[in-house]
Amino acid sequence: MERTEPAGRQAGTITIPTLVADGTLDQLDPTANTRILATHIKHSTLRLYPDAGHAFLFQDEATFFSAIASFLGPQPQRR
Repeated sequence: MERTEPAGRQAGTITIPTLVADGTLDQLDPTANTRILATHIKHSTLRLYPDAGHAFLFQDEATFFSAIASFLGPQPQRR
């Protein structure tokens, strides 16, 4: 994704903390693209899942959900 493309320009406007994740074996959207996306988004966190493909969130579900929970931080107590 280049900043000259519309999506690249929009990604550069994201200012909130963002989790960018991908499997290292993703052939549909190569890891190089994920790394570029993470560099365009200020305050992003890049998380790559070794030996996982495009469906990394299902291939390593427990680890991915744990990463999301950690990224989001403590949740307020419900009453």
